[in-house]
Amino acid sequence: METFKSFLAPLGLNSSSIQDTLKLVVIGGTVETARRASISAWNGFVDSFYLTAHFSQEDYPYDWQQPAWGHSREFEITTRSVGRNQLNQSTAGDLDEEEMEEEDEHDLENGRRRRKVAFIPSPDITHTIYYRGHWLKITRTRRYQDYGHSSALQISVVARNNDILKQLVLEAKREYEKDAEHRVHIFMADTTYACWRWNGARQKRPMSSIGLEPAAKEMLLEDCRDFLRSEDQYAERGIPFRRGYLLHGVPGSVKTSLIHSLACELGLDIYVINLSSKGISDNTLTKLMENVPSRCILLLEDLDAAFTPSISRDSTSTGPPTAPTRAAAEANDGSTLSLSGLLNILDGAKTAEGRLIFATTNHIERLDPALSRPGRMDVWVNFTNATKWQAEVYI
Repeated sequence: METFKSFLAPLGLNSSSIQDTLKLVVIGGTVETARRASISAWNGFVDSFYLTAHFSQEDYPYDWQQPAWGHSREFEITTRSVGRNQLNQSTAGDLDEEEMEEEDEHDLENGRRRRKVAFIPSPDITHTIYYRGHWLKITRTRRYQDYGHSSALQISVVARNNDILKQLVLEAKREYEKDAEHRVHIFMADTTYACWRWNGARQKRPMSSIGLEPAAKEMLLEDCRDFLRSEDQYAERGIPFRRGYLLHGVPGSVKTSLIHSLACELGLDIYVINLSSKGISDNTLTKLMENVPSRCILLLEDLDAAFTPSISRDSTSTGPPTAPTRAAAEANDGSTLSLSGLLNILDGAKTAEGRLIFATTNHIERLDPALSRPGRMDVWVNFTNATKWQAEVYI
């Protein structure tokens, strides 16, 4: 003690002041620790009565919750309402000029429809919404990934069971599907990040608008419907539940438009892979196929150009593709897709079932026989130049 006092003497301090300071530090630390512990215990006690549901932007249920967003009391104002995979969806809080005034010819500006203003809840803030006698706490958070940002929703409610959350999800699902009845969603393959990007929601196109022989349209539609109804029969016979359609013929002969109309009639989304895309590989194709739902239309565009991205795509070229020139070889985009890799995604052991696979090509003579054999491409439809009857009816 004497040594300690002699050490403090030159500093003008004495032991009693140091002891008082240490007492204050200990008491203050104890009080603060007790305060934090009590708050944590209270929050844990309160949270034990909450039921919480989490919704990721990468999944469909995230979109179902958007109609309730307009009831939040703190929000961002934007002209783009973002959903799953950059999906634009209207919400109950959207502000449309047609609601403020009668719709007339002035609703179009320079040939373009006016932008709709959307209300989106501010991120990282807890919003409170009243729903069927319960107060819901909703928090929207942002997550940053390598290829961009995504969001997640967290909905909490004080209840004895999860019935209220089930009602919320099912009601949101019904409202969302009712709103999407007259549209078909199209997703494009992003070969850079091996993911799917939402490309738009198009209005349904009737089959009557497709300039194809009525018998051919009816045959395709009935074949697709029969396949979708035959899952149990395929299972009983031990046959893989998949069906392939090869649409071949001249360019501009409504092959893609026919697929769009079929998707509208069947109520399916379209997932598009352009096999001549830059950087596509076996691994990329496998990852893309892992994220395709079972009930959808998978469209493989330019099947003949899958392994020869430098060949000509004009309608005058015939026969097998010639060897690429030096300039074409130098312009090689790094695509490493192989025939075996493509065959594996069509009917390999890991191939998911229940999909309608459509492939289009302008040059069927360039296809490897392994690609077009029955079991991979079960139905072939040839598209020719317009006949006299088609010209009279559709032109």
